[in-house]
Amino acid sequence: DYFKLVSKVKSSGNSLSVSRSLKQNTEYVIANGGVSGEKIKYANVSNPVQYAGSVIEWMLNFFDIKFTGKIRSGKAVGSKKVFTDKSKPLSLILRDLNKYSNNFTAEMVLKTLAAKKAGMPGSTTKGVAVMNKFLQSKGLSGDEYSIHNGSGLSRKNRLSPNVLSKVLTVAHQNPKIRED
Repeated sequence: DYFKLVSKVKSSGNSLSVSRSLKQNTEYVIANGGVSGEKIKYANVSNPVQYAGSVIEWMLNFFDIKFTGKIRSGKAVGSKKVFTDKSKPLSLILRDLNKYSNNFTAEMVLKTLAAKKAGMPGSTTKGVAVMNKFLQSKGLSGDEYSIHNGSGLSRKNRLSPNVLSKVLTVAHQNPKIRED
């Protein structure tokens, strides 16, 4: 139920395009063009919490378990930590990320940065704010970059060669992170 498909696809041609928009916790997927065979398009989910909740709700309903609550983000009342897993060091995560270009990992690094710098829970919105603050502290103008998520899947993400050069120079000047 999280997705609503609006399809204007014809059964001929090879010009499939897919766009999305998020309105009131419903993600609309709009497909246009033509397709004469199987096509697979990958994209991130705009609201992972809402999506995961809708999948759980669907599964409960599938097994005839009635769900009457509301899907929302936050800490459950009376919740207790049941499991902790120690992460690899950030340096190794970044090494793997740079080698294998994993968009999910990049998004999780941004959310972790948000949690550490702006408080729990980490979120894309907080992570983008932390990144913007960092870039501005290095004298970079908002006209030179536009960050909307950490995964890089947003077509709105942009940065100039000057921004990339400045960030790499700042990293190189810091012996603690230079190698990574």
